[in-house]
Amino acid sequence: MFELNAKIRKFQETFTCNFHKEFSLGTLAGKELKGVPLSTLEDMLDQVISQTSMMEEEYLAEQNIQKQTQKELIDCERNVSLTEVILKTTQALQDLTRQTSELEQMCTALGEELQRRCICPNCHLDNVEVLGGIL
Repeated sequence: MFELNAKIRKFQETFTCNFHKEFSLGTLAGKELKGVPLSTLEDMLDQVISQTSMMEEEYLAEQNIQKQTQKELIDCERNVSLTEVILKTTQALQDLTRQTSELEQMCTALGEELQRRCICPNCHLDNVEVLGGIL
């Protein structure tokens, strides 16, 4: 967009300078305006209008591209944000899964230890029923 504005300014300066060089009073001193045909001036004016229209169309096209790029940027930022949330949630879920697994292993180890302690070292009978009465 800045490039387009610079081109427009440069064009305007060039046209203004050329116009003043060719048609200023200082250079027309001793010359008559009758020497410049009206059709030439009309052609120059048509050319300026045509170039201005082309520049305006290019500007509008660039503006549409900029708007589309802005929308794409917003979508990408939204996707990055959602990805970060999903990543954090996944990590939290993995932490909970690991904790659950550790707790299951601990419960299994405690259950095995309880069963081992409930077996009589002499007769090797299972005394778990007695433990139920105590608890």
